Amino acid sequence: MFRLGFGGCCSVWECPLRENSLDSRGTLKWRDGRNHVGDFREGLEHGFGIRLVPRRSEDRYDCYKCHWYRGKMRGYGICEYGNDLVYKGYFEDDVRQGFGILENFSAQHPFKYTGHWEKDKKNGYGIWEDKERGERYIGMWLDDHRHGEGIVVTQSGLCYQRTFHADKMVGSGILLLEDDSVYEGNFTEDLTIIGKNLSNRESPDPGFMSAGKNFLGRWICPGGNPELPQRPRHVSREWILGMGSLGMDPGNGINGNGILGMDHGNG
Repeated sequence: MFRLGFGGCCSVWECPLRENSLDSRGTLKWRDGRNHVGDFREGLEHGFGIRLVPRRSEDRYDCYKCHWYRGKMRGYGICEYGNDLVYKGYFEDDVRQGFGILENFSAQHPFKYTGHWEKDKKNGYGIWEDKERGERYIGMWLDDHRHGEGIVVTQSGLCYQRTFHADKMVGSGILLLEDDSVYEGNFTEDLTIIGKNLSNRESPDPGFMSAGKNFLGRWICPGGNPELPQRPRHVSREWILGMGSLGMDPGNGINGNGILGMDHGNG
């Protein structure tokens, strides 16, 4: 066994005795408790390796089982953090980059994110599952915030499609109820319908609230009432959860983002 110290601050390198011991498989240990077992090249982590990093405030470790390139994580890896978070996905230069799944298995605020990352933040298309609230968000992200077109599915089975800006809903949207009736207009995240003057139809659900006497928007019913507009055939729960979320089927009154062709200026 070959042992080599790397100076006062840091580490001890252990590996089988070879002519070039810094290009080998071995163990690198730091004085702060970190240790890395894996492949090395020129003294740097290079290839597959497992690193344990102690957490300062707890008697637990973060465990990184990853591929490394010149001392930094790159490629696919599995990281089991000491706070019950688990990440399975891709890295570049020690940060999450590309596709990955982050899941919180703790009893407090359990969640799961499946989607794309950029520089360690959720960016691009992704799915967020809030297991505590029973809610799911399917859509676009920017810098860890919901940003762009997205769909929210609630625990009760209601779902709505909205545009988000830095985690806040903007503009009008589409709300699909359990009876397949559809509301087009403005509403809050707690499903309070806001505005007035554009429709005198009462809410079909006593559980819904309105900020005005009338609704800013219109109801589209699944069928059976000739006096009210009927739901277009392409608007269904499957459409909102499927093709609508991916911006497919631009025909039939739907724009390229998978949204009904609404006149947002008039509600």
